[in-house]
Amino acid sequence: MSKALRAYSQQSGQKILYTESIVANLRGGAVNGSFHPDDALAQLLKGSRIKVERTKHGVVILRSPSASLGADHSNSQAPAQATHYTASAAAATSGSNGLGEIVVTAQKRNENLQDTPLSVSVIGGDDLTRNGIYDIRELGSVVPNIQITPGTNTLVTIRGIGINASPVQTDQAVSVNVDGVYMARANSINGAFFDIERIEVLRGPQGTLYGRNSTAGALNIFTAKPKFEYAGSAEVEFGNLDKLRFSGMLNAPVSDQIAVRASFQSDRRDGYMSNGANAVDSTAARMHVLLEPTENLSVLLSGDYLDLGGDGGGLMPLPSAGGDWYTPFDQTGAKRDTKQSGLQTEVNWTLGDVTVTYIGARRKIRNDIVLKAGFTLAEQSADRVWTHELRVGGGSDASTLQWLLGLYALDQDGQFAQQIQSGPFQSFASNPDQAANSKAVFGQATLKLIDSLRLTGGLRFSKDKKSQTGFDTYGDPFLNEGSWNSTNWRIALEAHASENSLLYASASTGFRAGGFFGGAPPNTFRPEELTAYAIGSKNTFAGGKVRLNAEAFYYDYKDLQIGYLDYVNPFPAFGNRINNVGRAEVYGVEIDGNWQVLNDARLDASVSYLHARYKDFVVPGSDYPPPNGRPPVDYSGQVMTRSPAWSGRIAYNHSFYFPDGNKLTATVAAYGSTGQWLDFIHIPESRQRAYAKADMSLTYDFVDNGLSVTGYLRNITNQAVWNSYTNSGGSQVQVGPPRTYGVMMNARF
Repeated sequence: MSKALRAYSQQSGQKILYTESIVANLRGGAVNGSFHPDDALAQLLKGSRIKVERTKHGVVILRSPSASLGADHSNSQAPAQATHYTASAAAATSGSNGLGEIVVTAQKRNENLQDTPLSVSVIGGDDLTRNGIYDIRELGSVVPNIQITPGTNTLVTIRGIGINASPVQTDQAVSVNVDGVYMARANSINGAFFDIERIEVLRGPQGTLYGRNSTAGALNIFTAKPKFEYAGSAEVEFGNLDKLRFSGMLNAPVSDQIAVRASFQSDRRDGYMSNGANAVDSTAARMHVLLEPTENLSVLLSGDYLDLGGDGGGLMPLPSAGGDWYTPFDQTGAKRDTKQSGLQTEVNWTLGDVTVTYIGARRKIRNDIVLKAGFTLAEQSADRVWTHELRVGGGSDASTLQWLLGLYALDQDGQFAQQIQSGPFQSFASNPDQAANSKAVFGQATLKLIDSLRLTGGLRFSKDKKSQTGFDTYGDPFLNEGSWNSTNWRIALEAHASENSLLYASASTGFRAGGFFGGAPPNTFRPEELTAYAIGSKNTFAGGKVRLNAEAFYYDYKDLQIGYLDYVNPFPAFGNRINNVGRAEVYGVEIDGNWQVLNDARLDASVSYLHARYKDFVVPGSDYPPPNGRPPVDYSGQVMTRSPAWSGRIAYNHSFYFPDGNKLTATVAAYGSTGQWLDFIHIPESRQRAYAKADMSLTYDFVDNGLSVTGYLRNITNQAVWNSYTNSGGSQVQVGPPRTYGVMMNARF
């Protein structure tokens, strides 16, 4: 039956959602000749007693004979893993019935994307595979107004708000979460993009539900969870630069109450710089065990491991003497050795329309990086992080009140050492012990004022403590301690102008934790804060075949944390100094649309305008002995880093079906951006010029045996895109990959 349903879905374009358990051991009725899709489905299910439901957008849901068609399945507080069969349809289409529904958990409850009063982008697992995204650093080409900067550490920027300092000495401005667990370091998930269910990108501060370090937004990654069915897959990819990637997955029920899913990925690729820098060498594995002892209780146990090798990255000096990917530096001694592991438990207990959720995790990450680029950067760090979150929520879409209350705790400790050798300068070289502790209580409620009008309010109180102990360059001990309190809030009003049109307005806040930079005191920087105002609209037209969403926003951004190379205490140590500087103003508009052009063709497009300026930005002077002292420098009025005025993407996907049920899918996509600055000083060499990139792929699916073959070509125009800039020993940039091509073969069983 399952094979017959897949063939029916592909030939009719009808999206069908079901669990394998209800069709196991069933045989489909014979369907020969020409039928209306509804008649064909009825014939296929004849005698099975399976019940059929349809959502308002035409997606078909198959339920077991014991399920009541009149039951309320809209409990939006249900845990995500209880609705995996729905969530896995994210970004899928439903053929002749238009675009499919997308279920998200952006507000920590299950709800339709079009009913969520937030700017959210969703990328399903199939879309990740189609676009060749196996690393967080590749997300920027498919999500509006987000930039991923690779290097010794990964930096995430949304709407111009990101990190402008050492990512080991400060925190991200984007909260990166995997299966509900906060990742203290964004590079914790490099190389771990495999067996993914979906990714949600939330734009705007998320301080109420996600807490600290979500000033710019949140990046939520949901891995595929166990199902009570036998399934597996294997994939191999060959490409230029000696690309070789393997991945695989196996899912199996152990009993009626226990299911297991295990997956892995191995990825190797030579470096694309002229000296062989920027190579990839990673191995990762993950396992989930799902226990459902009763209908209202589930326990998910998870573990993962990542070994990320290669080199510390390669920089190209400017002006380049040998082309766009030329670098003359000797890579002898350059390395990257990152190892990280995690254990996690998630418990969901449902009592009527109330759900209790607990997520606890322990993560360990160790970095040992040496970058050689005319100067030497050596960085070692080790972190151990424990997180706990307890949530209680109730209500459904049909309820007058939906509510959520929660407690959160984080304990982090580790060591960090960094040394920069550039000519006569040597950075502060120490090995401090670092510790952070954060506790928070939060809540959010949505009140239905009338059927078409809802009001949401949220509040979170956080308390952070940090400490750092070590020895300065001369062997003298130092101690840094600090604590900060923050209260964040959100208020939103949403109105349904019609069943398929949502209008909303919101105001919200977020903060990024304070801390210490390397060196002896005084070396403390304060938290930065952001207040955001947004108005938006989400619309579905033409019977579900057109989706058009837009949001306009304004940010008041205060106490920005800016990092730059300078002398630190005790003089003449040299390192990354971090200061709070004034404020900035950010505003813009984003438009995102999807159009089911034909039953087998889809067009996706997005465009973003961004105005981001430093309004009050003075870098403090220093009173070090001549000639090393300098006066304050005023950068007020300058454009913020990584803030292109315009950016956009367009993608077209078309499937061609053959009489035997096999399918050929062609995908072409283009992404472009106006120029942007990569350094706040606006050194001319630090400006990335306007650019456009294009990708394409062809996939042939063999329906009968679950095989598929994909050929791809990425960065067709061989565009050199600068990801980052440094002025250590002269102007240098980190350049993204050139044109790449290859073949992927996938088998599902």
